[in-house]
Amino acid sequence: MPAENPQFGCFTLQQASPAGTVFLSDVGQDGQPARKRKVHTKSRLGCAGCKARKVKCDEEQPCRSCVRRNQECIRCCKALRKPNSSIHTQHQHPPRVANSSPPSLALEVAPMNKEHLRLLHHFEAFTSKTFIMEPETWKHAVIKLALQNEFLMHTIFLVTATHLQHLQPHETRHRIVALQNLSQALPGFRNAIDNLSGSREYPMEMAEALIACSLLLLQYSWNFDSEVWNRDESLTGLYRGLMAITLSCLDEVREGSLSPMLTYSPRLHIEQRMRIAGTAYKVDGVLLHVLSCTKISNIQPENPSDFLDPIERLNSILWALDPDRNGSANLDLELPAARYLFNLPNWLPDGFIRLVKMNDGRAQTLLLYMFAAITRLRSERFWWMRKRALYLFEEISLSLGNRCVECTSRAHEIFRREE
Repeated sequence: MPAENPQFGCFTLQQASPAGTVFLSDVGQDGQPARKRKVHTKSRLGCAGCKARKVKCDEEQPCRSCVRRNQECIRCCKALRKPNSSIHTQHQHPPRVANSSPPSLALEVAPMNKEHLRLLHHFEAFTSKTFIMEPETWKHAVIKLALQNEFLMHTIFLVTATHLQHLQPHETRHRIVALQNLSQALPGFRNAIDNLSGSREYPMEMAEALIACSLLLLQYSWNFDSEVWNRDESLTGLYRGLMAITLSCLDEVREGSLSPMLTYSPRLHIEQRMRIAGTAYKVDGVLLHVLSCTKISNIQPENPSDFLDPIERLNSILWALDPDRNGSANLDLELPAARYLFNLPNWLPDGFIRLVKMNDGRAQTLLLYMFAAITRLRSERFWWMRKRALYLFEEISLSLGNRCVECTSRAHEIFRREE
């Protein structure tokens, strides 16, 4: 059963209209709520007498003003049109991206416009190839699920618009479209979870839609413009909330199209390669030095496993990304390493997270190695991880300074190797 209170609320967007719906006119070019024009309150279908007297007509036939003055109420041809005509409604609101009412469990998406079709084509042809999981699954199974679940379709539009923003950084419209779809994806996602929170059994298709949406939101959280990384513990909270949803739905999707993608373990894949190479269980000496160095930090962890577990995981990842160590430059371990790095925030121990919040040098150094490893991902497929990692590597480097060169020198060597 899905978690009742998943922690994915750290995506922030100021409400610009009811029910979380954002219109194009609600968002400025900088992605912030735009200034609103004053709503036109004058009568558009008033009679000729009221127009001549420059007073507001109640648009009745005859109007009260003419009845009170005992005058004939005359209307022009335009005013005789029905109130629900296009003239009456065309200036009421800009077109919505989708229906503003909260989506139900299996709500079909609203009719697509040309922009939706353009985004869907780009998703299938290009964006799906940049995902951490198999592209074919996203191109076929997930699109089919999105056609029956509006919140998932908006999430697909969100990540696609973000990808277009990366490819065309000077085109401000992509950011606006991303924010519009984010504002509609999250309420629908919450609504679907709330409707299932009291159910012991639910359709496999809904479980797969929740899992797909969770994975897409996790990938979006790495986007450089996302605010998720700017709040204490927000990233790990987001990971654990969305991963809790994914794990709670696993039993329902074991026979579904997402099962192979979800049951694959990059850690087991890399460790098997390490055993074949004869380097299993050999922890890098620099990482062991970080564990015991008193220059980098004077704080001793209450539980040694709070650091041992991240060190073992980082050791496997760094080995997989270094062809000089794994013995073969042709050994394709980049994708398993990327998936391992993608999942790593979810497996960081609580004690480690507490020390990160305290700006502990030892914890920060291990994060430095994590972001250095991400910069080694050479494929353009991982653009959404690399930009954020480059920024955070520099930030942590400035924070650590020269406390212990021996602890950080190899991280900088890995980072420079990619420059």
